[in-house]
Amino acid sequence: MKHRIEIQEKKTIREPVTKLPTETFVTVYSCWAEIEQPTGRRFFEAAVAHLEYAVFFHIRYREGIKPGMYVKFGDTTYLIEQVRPDLHRKRTTTLQCKEVV
Repeated sequence: MKHRIEIQEKKTIREPVTKLPTETFVTVYSCWAEIEQPTGRRFFEAAVAHLEYAVFFHIRYREGIKPGMYVKFGDTTYLIEQVRPDLHRKRTTTLQCKEVV
């Protein structure tokens, strides 16, 4: 795990001056991750499930991460579509994401 990522959540806050609601990203958790882009057989399996643009982030086990949150890696933001924790040994959590365009 050599890549630093931030797990973010979209929050609506009111501007103190204008009192208008604005959406902003708030960092919930910052951690190290291993990034996997499907290649070969996994790419074809993902294409069958219409997930050809999926990116997988493997992080240490963490509760409280839900689909709909975002992963920020460098200048790119990814939407978390599925969270798959290792329920048996509780060592890792896999986040299935797609790039936000």
